[in-house]
Amino acid sequence: MWLSKKGLTTIGVASLSLLLAACSSGGSQSKKAVTMSTDAQLASMDPSKTTALGSFDMLNNTNEGLYRLGKDSKPEVGLATKMTQSKNGKHFVIDIRPNTKWSNGDTVTAKDFVYGWQ
Repeated sequence: MWLSKKGLTTIGVASLSLLLAACSSGGSQSKKAVTMSTDAQLASMDPSKTTALGSFDMLNNTNEGLYRLGKDSKPEVGLATKMTQSKNGKHFVIDIRPNTKWSNGDTVTAKDFVYGWQ
């Protein structure tokens, strides 16, 4: 036999991969979905109202803050573009990324972050 079992297996796996790739729909979709599991029904997706750990996990995975943890758990900008601190160190001005929208199309404003903290 001119091909070994390993060679036949490799050819078989490659053929199956090509077949599956050809059968997939390569067309673009207007909406994409992500399925996430949780151990209980979500209490709320409002960060100012929830106390449930599962809700916080979902909020962390679906919402973007001014900053986020990046590589090696170091803070990096999220919706913020830059931050300026006053000379006395008591006030901060944070610029928000332009054209940032909520899922309903409303513009994200500084008032939204103030509300979230109050």
